[in-house]
Amino acid sequence: MGYFWTADPHHPARIHVFEEWEGAEALALHFAGPQYRGMLGHVSQFGLTNAVSRKFAVAREGPVYNTAGLASAEFELSP
Repeated sequence: MGYFWTADPHHPARIHVFEEWEGAEALALHFAGPQYRGMLGHVSQFGLTNAVSRKFAVAREGPVYNTAGLASAEFELSP
C-alpha cells in the first residue's frame, strides 16, 4: 500500500492524492474506515471547492530500464 499527498507546483491551490492498494478488498476496507469517512470534513476546512477522483487497475508492472540498462517502454518477460 502507498498513500501520497503532494502539492501541484503549477497550481498552488491544487493537491494530488495517489494511493496504491493490493486489491479491491483492501480498497473497500479503506473506504469503510473512519479515516476515509472523516477526510472530506478535514479537507473542506481548507476551502475545498472541487474534487476529481479516479481509480485505475494496473495490469502490468516492470522496471523502466531493460536488461541492457536502457530506458524502455516495453515490458520484458520474466526469465
